[in-house]
Amino acid sequence: MADNNFLRQVNTVPNFGVDLLFNANDGEIPAGDVATNHIIPKGKVIFGVIYRNIENNLASAGTALVKIGNTGVGTAETLSGVKGTSKVQVLETPVVADGNPVKLTVAGGAITAGDLDVVILYA
Repeated sequence: MADNNFLRQVNTVPNFGVDLLFNANDGEIPAGDVATNHIIPKGKVIFGVIYRNIENNLASAGTALVKIGNTGVGTAETLSGVKGTSKVQVLETPVVADGNPVKLTVAGGAITAGDLDVVILYA
């Protein structure tokens, strides 16, 4: 029987993250906590977050800040700093997931248009 390295790798590679898309084109995303109904399993270690807006289409009422909420991950990013690019936050101290649903916290004004893609990196 032939040795199959691909199958062995699939069995040993851990889940490495989740990609969440927030779309404000169909209606604004209000300031406050936005529930995602996605749960990172309790005990998984979160190593970083990527905020990105490749379409360069984000707009806000005021100076909006975004942050992944209840997980205590990273620092807030300004929406204008994410517009048309990606912002990567590698955590100096990794965070252990608490098993609660992930929230996006929006402060300083609603997101009125655009697509915000948030990738949470964990293992």
